Amino acid sequence: MFKKPVVLSAVFVLTASASMAEISDSCLMGTWVPAPGAFAEQFAANPGMGEVEISGEVQMVLSTTGGQYLLDGMVIKMQQPGMPPMAVAMNGAGAFVGEAAGGTFSFTMGAFNYAAEATIDMGGSPMVMDIPFTEEMAPMGGGATGSYACTGTSLSFDVEGREGKMVDSWVRR
Repeated sequence: MFKKPVVLSAVFVLTASASMAEISDSCLMGTWVPAPGAFAEQFAANPGMGEVEISGEVQMVLSTTGGQYLLDGMVIKMQQPGMPPMAVAMNGAGAFVGEAAGGTFSFTMGAFNYAAEATIDMGGSPMVMDIPFTEEMAPMGGGATGSYACTGTSLSFDVEGREGKMVDSWVRR
């Protein structure tokens, strides 16, 4: 159990302007959630990572003006070899803008407000600490470009050179 509550941050809304790039592929519009197991599988693929379990809500909402990542009560439980069990709780929102059409995309991270807290089980004595979120740690931190494939029910991304910066496989909510 966490000793301090994790604060849910406000959702950012993007507005369109004539000079902004846009997401013009109508297949992308709407709310997406990670495909079952996709986020945990991607996270577990990091070097030295052992067992991973992810719960809570992760959403990506796309519109013609950009999108947002929403984390609500997301908890990543992990067990790395030789380390005590750890759980990281995250909440918040992050906005992004960019272009997506014809199977290619380019997104740039905008304003974000994420809160994260780690709990490490030190033999029955949990240690709780806040994790400061930097842009580089945020989903799509530093931007993301690549290709995508979209159907009415699924969306997949292939990010160039920045694997792990965003969930690769999504399903429509």
